[in-house]
Amino acid sequence: MIPEVHVDLAADAADRWHLPEALADQAHELLDLYNADLGGTNFLAQHGDHLQQFVDAHVPSGMYEEIVGLAERMNRPLPELLLANLHYDVIKFLGSNSRAGCTAFAIDTPAGPVHARNLDWWTELDILSRFTMLAHFTGAPAGRFSVVTWPGFLGAFSAVAPGRFTVTLNAVSSNEPASFSIPVTMLIRSVLENVATFDDAVTTLATTPIVSDCMLLLTGTEQGEMAVIERTPTKHAIRRPENGCIIVTNDYILLADETAAATDSELESTSGGRFESVQSQLRKGWPGSVAECLPILRDASVQMDITVQQMAFSAATGEYIVRPVV
Repeated sequence: MIPEVHVDLAADAADRWHLPEALADQAHELLDLYNADLGGTNFLAQHGDHLQQFVDAHVPSGMYEEIVGLAERMNRPLPELLLANLHYDVIKFLGSNSRAGCTAFAIDTPAGPVHARNLDWWTELDILSRFTMLAHFTGAPAGRFSVVTWPGFLGAFSAVAPGRFTVTLNAVSSNEPASFSIPVTMLIRSVLENVATFDDAVTTLATTPIVSDCMLLLTGTEQGEMAVIERTPTKHAIRRPENGCIIVTNDYILLADETAAATDSELESTSGGRFESVQSQLRKGWPGSVAECLPILRDASVQMDITVQQMAFSAATGEYIVRPVV
């Protein structure tokens, strides 16, 4: 069973996260692994002052206070938690290839759009799969929402806001340099907290400057409410569904002429094949529910050796299925 925590956003920010002992132990292990991945104490010794300056300018104050409170309860240095929560963006600053991939698609059903995704991310010891956690947020101005996440991580890669929208992030690479702006996973969480409609969520996520490249898939509650937002730190393009579906992997389509990939990677080299496989399977049989999307995600031409999570959501009903892949 996937562990779950409840976060009351009406509480004082520093007092929102209370991890049970087992999840706190997992958070320590994740911090050790991913801080080491970025250079650990050497990175912090070289860049600690710049990290704090960036955080002061671009991390939402409430989320910063949450990280401060969690660091105190875990008895860990604050910079370690900050670095772990900025992992996706620090990779861009360092000029490295992201090891997060992902395949996602959305389809219309009579009950509204269904959104399905594989989260592909290289990780040691299956740690991102084994430590999968659900965080349920209440007390936000726009309403409740749930995030598929890990202990100690406060942003959002994959989420459902019942009655509003769903959102997932795929990695992608451009030649545009990193921007000193809000981290995208924190922007996603801010949108989940504060934005009431699918259209407004698309607009905010498309137009807000961010640190890193990404591809965002969103669905709403009504048929046709599906969009892929192709992002660089400062540019965006919005792709809409065709014939009742939309697919995204790790390639720019609308921004392809403007943003050639900075480097080659296994994720980019398999992106087109995964896209075409999902497209082919949808032609053969149209899923009618959240559960019926999972066989497409499990197909050998879509699931990768580095797939750590499979999930499907419905914003209209609030239904979700999450499956760690070990």
